[in-house]
Amino acid sequence: MTGKEAAFERFKGMLEREKLDGLLVYSRGTTNILRPNYFRYITGVRPVGPHNAFLMSRSGKTAVLIQPEWDAARVARQGRVQEVRGTADFTRDVARLPAQLGIKGPLGVVGGNEMTLDLYDGIARKHRIANLDEGFEEIALQRTEEDRAIARRSCEIAEIGFQALLHACRVGAREIELVAETEYAMLKEGADECFILMSSGKRNRAMHPPSDRRLADGDVVILELTPVYQGHFSQLCRTIQLGRPDPVLAEKMDMLKRAFEAGLSEVRAGAPVAGMCKAINKVVSDAGYGEWCYPPHIRTRGHGFGVGSIKPGGVLDEQNRENFRAGQVLVVHPNQFVSEVGYLACGETVLVTETGCERLTDREGKSGLFAVEV
Repeated sequence: MTGKEAAFERFKGMLEREKLDGLLVYSRGTTNILRPNYFRYITGVRPVGPHNAFLMSRSGKTAVLIQPEWDAARVARQGRVQEVRGTADFTRDVARLPAQLGIKGPLGVVGGNEMTLDLYDGIARKHRIANLDEGFEEIALQRTEEDRAIARRSCEIAEIGFQALLHACRVGAREIELVAETEYAMLKEGADECFILMSSGKRNRAMHPPSDRRLADGDVVILELTPVYQGHFSQLCRTIQLGRPDPVLAEKMDMLKRAFEAGLSEVRAGAPVAGMCKAINKVVSDAGYGEWCYPPHIRTRGHGFGVGSIKPGGVLDEQNRENFRAGQVLVVHPNQFVSEVGYLACGETVLVTETGCERLTDREGKSGLFAVEV
């Protein structure tokens, strides 16, 4: 039995426990760091159209309904579902499909908050609906080895993108050129999509989409690099010095690297999220920057993303009252505004385990600062 077949069995078990006749997983086709794509997770196929639904009966029969109709051939070729149907009238056909799979009673729905009202009402007129988003997340936390391998590969792709950006960093290059080289490198390695924020200058205030600005000698380049691979997100936050290294900048980046390590030491199943954030803030505060550890100077010490995380997109800060759970994939980033040198970036993606966390990438510079000669 493959990892995904085992996951299907767990979904069937969830239907039994909840006394539901079937499961419907919906996606409107978007990929968003703040919203998990449950359809992609369960089918293995990236949705591209405006309406996508996976259905499973309690007996284990599965089907997918796709709009646009012509996309059915691709989904059938790439996915892991018994039956794939295309449609030109999704609202009509998705309300009919459960009965065609023998689903006549209550229906568990995942992703219902993405549905339009007429779509949701059309299903609700025929079935009692139970929201299974939280139950789906519980199952996703039981990561298979296949899931872990995909998460690691997503991080490898992020590293490849970062190396491409380092190679493109040169005096006169525009921010948009750096991002173009970076995105091309990651897409070439199999990334579905890439989200990149950055900034360059002698003193950065925050990251933003790339601009036409050209790099100059002495610039500091900060970036947040987030590829998606087979539905799994990863993220790197890095700081680059263009030209002769600034000893003050290196000192402040060393502080952030120590804060990062202190935060990671608090990440393990059952430990409070707030404890990780407090460990980061203590290192920064001890260095004299306590007043800069909170909004509006910084927003968060990390966040969740994708399926099987901490409230995907949810903020990791001292006010968070959740505990870490084994299987969660998240990013820890003590990104920080420092008065002498501006905003700095440092962070990586980790997998929470029972005893700590697995760093899915481990190539931070010796002091957290990457230097590029001019």
